[in-house]
Amino acid sequence: ALEEQQQVENIMRMWRDNRKWIINMIIACIIVYFGISYYKHHKEVRLSKASEEYVDLMNAVSRDDSELAQIKSASMIEKYNYTVYGAFARLVSAKLAVDAGDWEKAKQQYTLVIKERENTEIAALARLRLGKLMFLSMGDAKGALQILSKYEDGYQQLFSELKGDIYISLGEYELAKSSYIDATKVDSKQISPFLTVKLMNLGHKDSNNKELK
Repeated sequence: ALEEQQQVENIMRMWRDNRKWIINMIIACIIVYFGISYYKHHKEVRLSKASEEYVDLMNAVSRDDSELAQIKSASMIEKYNYTVYGAFARLVSAKLAVDAGDWEKAKQQYTLVIKERENTEIAALARLRLGKLMFLSMGDAKGALQILSKYEDGYQQLFSELKGDIYISLGEYELAKSSYIDATKVDSKQISPFLTVKLMNLGHKDSNNKELK
């Protein structure tokens, strides 16, 4: 009994000596808990709103209402920048710019997606589209190869095939063939007939036009 009484006295003494600190710690824990809960709820609400706005954006695109789509994509970029929905909006904005012949604006949007969503599948898609834009529309084959030189997750087969097309335009047939072969190694079950034809044409060239190597 004496030992129990001593323990009680020790607890009471500890409480008296550290009461303010203990109360402050409890209050701090409560604030942190509710702060985290509020942040999570706010984030969920924000992403839900962004999802709804993205649906509206895609509806405008499907109706070929480019003016409204541009307004909505610009609004989403401003509100949801550095989020996945902001990146989606930039991709839409870039596509609208390509359709309007504004290649510099499209290039800027694709570049920002690559920068803001680095090492993601969305960045890979932006890099692929930027490579196509620079090669097919802007006539910058070497610049396109530089963009495609860094591979990010996703679209590996399309990356390799596009690089092969670019090498063909530069007369680098061996490099083109190597890129096409790399494309076939990604998924042999999903090789496009066009890729097969490209390889066959290169094989024919190699055997009959050695000076092209």
